[in-house]
Amino acid sequence: LRDARELLHERTPGTTTLSELAEAVGVHPAHLARSFRREYGLTVGQYARALRLDWASAQLALPDATLAGIAAGAGFADQSHFTRAFRAHTGVTPGRYRELIRG
Repeated sequence: LRDARELLHERTPGTTTLSELAEAVGVHPAHLARSFRREYGLTVGQYARALRLDWASAQLALPDATLAGIAAGAGFADQSHFTRAFRAHTGVTPGRYRELIRG
């Protein structure tokens, strides 16, 4: 499980499927999914999404990074999908988050 978690961290902000992750660590996808959820309290997908949103949070501090560019870089289909996920994760929209961290 530690190897799977480390791979997710290494590959962020890119996306990795459960099957790719399971193959990389040498276990069946269903076994990885069950064990990961039991150990970390989140599905592999939920954990990976949280990592991508944390990456996006750091990108919002960069002066030249656009919201659309950050959304695409974090693997979201469009800016509105990113905004909904970001708000659910942080409690504020990406634009508001950027305002708050820039002061």
